[in-house]
Amino acid sequence: MVQIEWTERSLEDLKEIHDYIARDSKNYANLFVKRIYDSVQKLKDFPNFGRIVKENALQEIRNYLTSNVLIN
Repeated sequence: MVQIEWTERSLEDLKEIHDYIARDSKNYANLFVKRIYDSVQKLKDFPNFGRIVKENALQEIRNYLTSNVLIN
């Protein structure tokens, strides 16, 4: 079973993303951060999800793109 570990830096980044979007809309900021969180949680069930990062030799490092469109 895969365990998700959020680093302190990643949590800081997530908060900065939230705070930036929240300047215009707290609702959208909450929705966007939730989408990021939910996307990461998918790794528990699908640990090989995403493309392998070419610049890195490690198979464990992957790239996953998600839409930037918020749905109400």
